[in-house]
Amino acid sequence: TIGTYTATQVLHPTGLGTGVSYSLSGSVPPGMSFNTSTGVVSGAATSGGFTTSMSITGTGSAGSAQAGILMTVCPTGETWVQEFMSCDEID
Repeated sequence: TIGTYTATQVLHPTGLGTGVSYSLSGSVPPGMSFNTSTGVVSGAATSGGFTTSMSITGTGSAGSAQAGILMTVCPTGETWVQEFMSCDEID
């Protein structure tokens, strides 16, 4: 939903060693940002009605790990319905 973001999954890679940094392939929705020190996507989307695909890679002294994220931002007046995996109008 525009203006809100709820993390449904937090990834904690292990075995990467020291000096871990994160990179992003793809783009975050407008109004949101990506932190290369923590790998966290945060903020509030300023527009909606789309789905975006991102890949986050964590790299440290002992190796790297990658996670794919598919994020849907619902249009104004709609909310995410987990049961149906889609946006639906707010009653």
